Amino acid sequence: MTDRKPYLRRFPLSVIGYALRLYHCFPFGQRDVQELIHKRGVHVSHETLRQ
Repeated sequence: MTDRKPYLRRFPLSVIGYALRLYHCFPFGQRDVQELIHKRGVHVSHETLRQ
């Protein structure tokens, strides 16, 4: 059986929730969310956010 959500092990749920809130509540694109998260010290790739 394959793990379909490997990013849940890499990032805390608080970081994932923050990114989702930014993306869905504000008119930000994925690249904008990536930059905002990067400013908080979390380095995520564009592909990780897309998933």
